[in-house]
Amino acid sequence: MSPPVEKGLAHWSFAIAIALMVIWGINFSVTKTILEQVSVPEMLFVRFLWMMLLGIVMLAWLYRGRLRASIPNRRDWPRFVAAGLIGHTAHVGIVTVGLHMSTPFSSSLVLTSGPLWTLLILAALGAERLRRAQVVGTVLAFLGILLFMSDKFTSGVLRAGLGDLVLLFAAGLFSLYTVVARPLSSRYGAPVLLGYTLVVGARRRCFCSPCPPSSRSHGAKSPWPSGCRCSMR
Repeated sequence: MSPPVEKGLAHWSFAIAIALMVIWGINFSVTKTILEQVSVPEMLFVRFLWMMLLGIVMLAWLYRGRLRASIPNRRDWPRFVAAGLIGHTAHVGIVTVGLHMSTPFSSSLVLTSGPLWTLLILAALGAERLRRAQVVGTVLAFLGILLFMSDKFTSGVLRAGLGDLVLLFAAGLFSLYTVVARPLSSRYGAPVLLGYTLVVGARRRCFCSPCPPSSRSHGAKSPWPSGCRCSMR
């Protein structure tokens, strides 16, 4: 069911991976700058709206003329829904809240704990048996992260420290998403997985309802018309 991949693309895989890493790193600073001008719900509304639209356009382009072939089997829809809610609705939303409270550097560092969470989740599910070296390495890695975060609490930067804790939880959610989505990725391919989980996850945040515009202490003007905000439905 997955679309054919051109063999020539494999030659560019390393360059693409490096480019994605650079974009991923820049994303934190860009998002933090935007969050200084708009509220978290407004940021999430724009982000999820564009992500959902781009996901739909991607599927329509890859499966042009045969879009029905991309529709997942009915028995897999519960897993698609779970992956969308965990990986997009919850993870992205919580990451944005954590970044709003913390700093771009801390956010990128704490979120790299994802592999540790994945290992623990697989061990809890019985899919991975932890060896002694893995247990020691995992404990030391988490202690290192906690030591890094404790400096903010001892320095009196409570808000940033709480933001790091929120981001640590978000990293665990993304690891859970990878475990839930893995069978779907193998069965349908990445484009179908991304497209349909975005449709599921984004629609939970992309509804507007009448209400007063958000207020900010620094006086930044909201980019949204008066009486419109994101409704977390």
